[in-house]
Amino acid sequence: AGETWSDVSSGTDKRINEIKYFPNGVAYAVCDGGNMLRSISDGEQWSSENIGTDRNINSLSFINPQKGIICGDKGLALATTNAGETWLSKAPTDWINNMYSIDFFGEGRSNGIAVGDAGYLLKTTDKGNTWKLIYTPANADMYCLKMVNEQKGFMLGSYGGVCMTTDG
Repeated sequence: AGETWSDVSSGTDKRINEIKYFPNGVAYAVCDGGNMLRSISDGEQWSSENIGTDRNINSLSFINPQKGIICGDKGLALATTNAGETWLSKAPTDWINNMYSIDFFGEGRSNGIAVGDAGYLLKTTDKGNTWKLIYTPANADMYCLKMVNEQKGFMLGSYGGVCMTTDG
């Protein structure tokens, strides 16, 4: 597996930042400049669309193929409940920092964490409807987040920055 690769047209010339693939052959990818890619053909064909922003979209997390949330530059946080047909703002009031990675976890995937500039972390317990700022010991930009389970997770960033949580 993974030894033979072929080019597939993405429909964009923007940097593609992250992909989410579902077992039913549906895939979403987020890009710079507010673009999102969607495939309903097991990744063989892609359509590109701007979702109403010019900000970079850095990460996405889907609860199921219909419900998802994206995060990006300058406080961008948008949610969909209809497979990306429409997007609604879920950004915390007055939040202007870049967010680079988001992950939802737990029963019903109602808990979520987003990480970004200067080690800032936002947490939600209601599927992204409200967010709480959590201060972390990181003093570097955090680009990667992975919750292993409901309690344990890691965020990784610049200057070798690694932080771990064991209380979700």
